[in-house]
Amino acid sequence: MTSIRIGILATATAAALIASLSTALAYQPTSEQRSACMSDVIKLCASDIPNTDRIINCLARQKAQVSPRCRVFFDRAGL
Repeated sequence: MTSIRIGILATATAAALIASLSTALAYQPTSEQRSACMSDVIKLCASDIPNTDRIINCLARQKAQVSPRCRVFFDRAGL
């Protein structure tokens, strides 16, 4: 019985990991977003390059310092 529970737990864990990875990998900024935010990324979040999720979180945390051209994308997303 214990080995069945471990198997179910392992399967559920693997499924959750795959789902979270596919969600993280699914988002790719558009060329318009890249162009608008590249200078902000270099200035504010260079240490997070090339991790897109970390860059987005970094820019969102520092939204007050992000250029208006880039900030519009965060405003649209409600971040």
